Amino acid sequence: MSEITAKEILLKRVRQALVEKTKNPFPNLELDSSVYPEFDADLAVEFAENFTKAKGSFIYNIHIFEAIDNFITLNENKRWTKLVCKDEVLTKRFADTGIEFQKNHKTGDFIDAFIITCECLVSKTGSIVITTKQTNIELTDESPCLVVFAYTHQIVREMKEVFTLLKNRYGNNPPRFVKWLSGPSIESTIEMMELPGSRGPVEIFLFLIDEK
Repeated sequence: MSEITAKEILLKRVRQALVEKTKNPFPNLELDSSVYPEFDADLAVEFAENFTKAKGSFIYNIHIFEAIDNFITLNENKRWTKLVCKDEVLTKRFADTGIEFQKNHKTGDFIDAFIITCECLVSKTGSIVITTKQTNIELTDESPCLVVFAYTHQIVREMKEVFTLLKNRYGNNPPRFVKWLSGPSIESTIEMMELPGSRGPVEIFLFLIDEK
């Protein structure tokens, strides 16, 4: 009689387990509810707290015109000269400000800041969600500074809501790539010192526009 190998014993146990399924030991376990504790503050407040914890720069605005004024001040303080913005709606908003945006950009060309919109904001993690549907994601890694314009209605609480939002928005034609920006690029040394990262923006400015 040939001896039964360890592999055959294992396969026999697997087949038996598939036939005789173990009864669920936790029948009342709730899988759909949120795993996070409830947060009483407004979603915008929660997002701002988590975004700034991740070293992002948060600028609150009561309307789009205040956001434009605040951006002009930021631009003057930073002394930016090469700005790239491929969003036509944003470009039109700045038409009478005297600020010029480049629309064409070659890989490797230096730019001071890249100005974009986003798909949504996630308050629980302080993350900005962008996709290839509404911006050139590659430029977010090439620019040292990233400026994002967003509205309060774009804030969702958790990550799982993002996928539902994108599915409802794009249906059977989803984005080629989705990216989460949770603060600027930071690297740590052996001594646990934080330094600007070698890949991605070292500064992220979020202009949140309140629509209430």
